[in-house]
Amino acid sequence: MTETDIPGPARSGVYRTPADLAPLRESLDHARARWIEVDLDSVRTKAELLDTLARAASLPAHFGRNWDALADCLQDLPAPGAACVVHVFGASAARGALGPDWAIFLEILEDAAMYWSERGTAFLAFVDDAPELSPWR
Repeated sequence: MTETDIPGPARSGVYRTPADLAPLRESLDHARARWIEVDLDSVRTKAELLDTLARAASLPAHFGRNWDALADCLQDLPAPGAACVVHVFGASAARGALGPDWAIFLEILEDAAMYWSERGTAFLAFVDDAPELSPWR
């Protein structure tokens, strides 16, 4: 993958993590994209999910730890150079434990992707263990 292969704003969205994320990560790192790693391995509740996201994305101290606040904070992220990537891993158990909150979380990521795309910046979320998502191609 070369720098010219860097996904543009039109590719913004929430995707199942590709089998080999390394080439995409290398290109995005080279382009100075913001990369946020979110480990959900021990997450079982909405509160734990929001706390984990707050730490991983370095959300501000005033983050209200609710869905609206998460949506606002994702839109307030400092504008990255080429893209902002959220890689969610260890999601298998969290996905099952969160029930309907899992779908809300994915919707908020999708809304953030649309927001940033409309502003000319790629926002990509890659989620491991999420068969309900479209694969990255």
